[in-house]
Amino acid sequence: MTLVSILTGIILISIIMIFHELGHFVTARLLRFRIEEFSLFMGPVLFEREKNGIKYNIKALPIGASVSFAGEQEIIEGQTGEIKYDPDDPGLFHNRPRWARALVVAMGPIVNLITAFLVFVILFAWTGAVSTDLQAPPQDSLAAKYAIEAGDELISINGSRIRTDMDYSMATMFTQSDEDLVLEVKKANGEVKHIVMEPEVAETRWMVGIVAAERSDGDFEIVSVDPMSNQGNPVLQVGDIVLTIDNIAYGEGDQIRELIAEKAGGVVEVSVVRDGQSMSIETSPTQLDVYRNPGLILTLKNDFGSALGTAVHYPWSIIRATGRGLSMLFRGEVSVQDSLAGPIGIVSMVGDVVKQKQPIGIIIQQLMMYLGLLSVAIGATNLLPIPPFDGNHLVVLAIEGSRRKDLPERVKHAISYIGVFVVLALLALVLFVDLGRIFGF
Repeated sequence: MTLVSILTGIILISIIMIFHELGHFVTARLLRFRIEEFSLFMGPVLFEREKNGIKYNIKALPIGASVSFAGEQEIIEGQTGEIKYDPDDPGLFHNRPRWARALVVAMGPIVNLITAFLVFVILFAWTGAVSTDLQAPPQDSLAAKYAIEAGDELISINGSRIRTDMDYSMATMFTQSDEDLVLEVKKANGEVKHIVMEPEVAETRWMVGIVAAERSDGDFEIVSVDPMSNQGNPVLQVGDIVLTIDNIAYGEGDQIRELIAEKAGGVVEVSVVRDGQSMSIETSPTQLDVYRNPGLILTLKNDFGSALGTAVHYPWSIIRATGRGLSMLFRGEVSVQDSLAGPIGIVSMVGDVVKQKQPIGIIIQQLMMYLGLLSVAIGATNLLPIPPFDGNHLVVLAIEGSRRKDLPERVKHAISYIGVFVVLALLALVLFVDLGRIFGF
């Protein structure tokens, strides 16, 4: 990574964290909480100014932000300080009504989600928004056979509600080619039809037996390997970066198909990058079934109403996709390396966008998408009921409200210690994964 790409990643994360803290800060000011300090960045103070009893400062390490509430030894972001105020001061955090404290705590992640919504509105107004209205299907597709027409609205696939292109991708990504697609489709007259699209074999041909998706850097990464590839003994792996097949670039699809057909009964040499190491792997072309294209084509719309509607649904689509990914991780269906990214990994991914040679408009669009995705991720994560996240404070306030009295301090401390242990363990895991991804171990 270059210095510019690293700084871009850090700046993007800092913007999200600053908006988060501003959510806490502005709400607390409006509700008359006594605030001691608002800081941009972390580390030693470089510049400080005091106004209306609040210290505003800029610190040396250009990442993040923080807000300190007067008199609190354990506040929203886990900072500590001396008690310098009258314990009965009505402006102190613990003396404010519980509903006010809950609102201050909640507004950090809420502002992150609002930020994501606004970013997506601008992005989809610029690039167009993918709607769930279907285009006319290709004549030889399954959709044409099942009388799907232009203007039909796709409601669900295999029971999964479809509101955005991300919902569609998640619903189809893990559906095998030989599995039924169970659709709900709304026709132009308002009738909702239940359609079961049964797979059909279009042809059988010689193939290597992999599906590779093009990444943002132009490389092709294997996302699935047919268990029957290499005559039932697969040698290529999910996650391999495919460079060439018999010295023909993988992106040259027609030439690759002709080559593999010519090598029927023989072997081809596949050049890949696996765990950061370049290698050549021999594999035998295998006769495999090619299934007919489902033919479900979503429609790109360029009106502001579509951009607004898609921006409303997109944060929830991201949360659903994240939840599904984590559930697959816990079930052992995907690896930790493919599922988790920590601060280093995020900076690396954002930095990759900057260092690519592409038009500035495309770079800005990709950075906006990352800004929206990460804003949703940070907002949703902070609502989890785990210390020291904001969600834990909300749960504690809810419990105290139902009991009409505070929890014992020893209970709060125990919860904090457990939470810190969990968060540190998770941080250690994601840092290990990030470093492993970068250095190939």
